[in-house]
Amino acid sequence: MKKSLWLLGLILILILSIPFGTQGQDPNAQLSFTKITDSPLVQASSDTGAAWIDYDNDNDLDAFLVGNGQKSLFQNNDGSFTPVTNALTSERSQSAYGISWGDYDNDGDEDAFIGGAPSMLYRNDGNGEFVRIVDGDIGSPSLNGANLPNAGWSPSLVDADNDGDLDAFVTHPFGFVTGSRTSNHFLLNDGPPNYTFTKITDNELVRLRAPFTVGNWSDFDLDGDMDLFIGAGPANGSTATDFFYRNMLKETGELTFERMTDETFAADRRDGQTPNWIDIDNDNDLDFYITNWGGSSGGIVNDLYRNDNGTYVKISEGGPVTDRHISLANVWADFDNDGDIDVYVTNSGQANPLNRLYLNNGDGTFVSLQDSPVVDDRTTNWGASAGDYDNDGDIDLLVPGLQGRHNLYRNDLSNNNHWIKVKLEGTDSNRSGIGAKVRTTANINGKTVTQFREVSTQNSFLGHNSLIMHFGFGVTDMIDTLSIEWPSGTMDTFNDLGVDQTITVTEGADTFEVNS
Repeated sequence: MKKSLWLLGLILILILSIPFGTQGQDPNAQLSFTKITDSPLVQASSDTGAAWIDYDNDNDLDAFLVGNGQKSLFQNNDGSFTPVTNALTSERSQSAYGISWGDYDNDGDEDAFIGGAPSMLYRNDGNGEFVRIVDGDIGSPSLNGANLPNAGWSPSLVDADNDGDLDAFVTHPFGFVTGSRTSNHFLLNDGPPNYTFTKITDNELVRLRAPFTVGNWSDFDLDGDMDLFIGAGPANGSTATDFFYRNMLKETGELTFERMTDETFAADRRDGQTPNWIDIDNDNDLDFYITNWGGSSGGIVNDLYRNDNGTYVKISEGGPVTDRHISLANVWADFDNDGDIDVYVTNSGQANPLNRLYLNNGDGTFVSLQDSPVVDDRTTNWGASAGDYDNDGDIDLLVPGLQGRHNLYRNDLSNNNHWIKVKLEGTDSNRSGIGAKVRTTANINGKTVTQFREVSTQNSFLGHNSLIMHFGFGVTDMIDTLSIEWPSGTMDTFNDLGVDQTITVTEGADTFEVNS
């Protein structure tokens, strides 16, 4: 009898020792970030926005930073970075604040759209050179008489009218951008053969004046068109409602927008900055998170709303909504590869501000990561960008410094969790796949889990994360299903995929390409 009990106890010990992902474990034992200090990328500067982007199509992520009128591009050479000098980086403007990358002319390389005074569009010619577009509404003086073309703050590229090419939108924070006092700017892409732009002047998006901050597009209601969410924090000690618009294209057949005012997330007053729609609880709908500024009052807690099948419940517990800081960026990614998305929040304006990384517990609740360079650096940061620059399967962080050096954090994850990265190439949809919905289904920790990502070009403060979608799977080594719902409505589905690989999916193709 005693021998049987001893054997049973040994079996239980062995079972409990098997790793079942990171859920419930000490996050500090799973995540190890290394601060890179010997790269040109971390030079002293004063930048506001950042993005990871593969501008040269060599299957690694290059870095772009913008701020204070300057623009910096760094080419990735197997994990090290070299500054690039060309028309994109050498031409200065009166001011430059934010960046959005996307293939607006559908020629197979990513172009750069910069928000500033003026805003500027650079066409990527595919040979390391960029040409600034100066003709037409995208480059000529604004139709409202302003002397700086489309002057603004937060740029975004999106296919708002579902015609297969990327349109351009720039928020204008009234009273905050030098040399111009206008509303937002919205320009529709005329498509082939010339891919010129026509400025929209007849809707509310470009008539109202307010302290508009970040404009992020997301199909929050999953009806097949991209809706617009603009933070509009007054940044003067008061609060206000933000400006959230439902795209009525699917309902009416025409590109019109209806402002949302009744929904809880739209009616609440705040000092709103960066809105993001993400699936925090893996229930296949989009939840909502927005940072708050509150600089004159020492900070305001941020807001998180869980989507319960169309009913939005405001979350009141946990660090992402109880820690009081002066917050700007929030970037979402599965930093520990355990099958749910975590969030990194930049904080600014205080003496010795601390950024925060909150790890998802797997049920939509979060634990704050402690004792890590990504949260211990006491610098003033506005933007941040997440992406796997060293191609080792975990997500790294680029955090530009507003007053001092930039911060590059390499993720040296040690839990052996599996992953996949998915790069998209549209055909009927825009070439970059902006607005596509990517889902994976796998058995994680004994449960069937569907993860959901949406490709976006302005999901941070004045910048965005890598356009390559990344998913973690814990110890699971097989993906049951990968599906892509393209903006055109095309659905591509693949079954029984291996993990730990980067693939390229072309819209409508029966197979995918494994990147070398």
